[in-house]
Amino acid sequence: MKSIISTTLLGLYLFPFFATGAEFTGLKNPIGSENFDEVIQGVVGFLVPFGMAISVIMILYGGFQMMTSGGDPNKHGAGRKTLLWAAVGLAILISAQAGGILIPALKEFFQS
Repeated sequence: MKSIISTTLLGLYLFPFFATGAEFTGLKNPIGSENFDEVIQGVVGFLVPFGMAISVIMILYGGFQMMTSGGDPNKHGAGRKTLLWAAVGLAILISAQAGGILIPALKEFFQS
């Protein structure tokens, strides 16, 4: 218990030094984005193509499972589940990309 309290107090004591350290060292912004919207658009723009490629591969794999099930209901059900969750993942990715486009447009619309 003493170590938790002493660590918390030390952290609170040193917080101003950490919070203002970037000003004194002259560090540059490594991200290149100036606001949260740009960061989100960058992350979504980077991750969505990879996720879509994985979704397409999983859809093909689910179809392969269903075709090679040989009449086994368990294997056929596993293929259906793979297809279902791949489709759900693809829908989430498409909605994330649409949200990345729609949210800044709505923000601009309501600000003007």
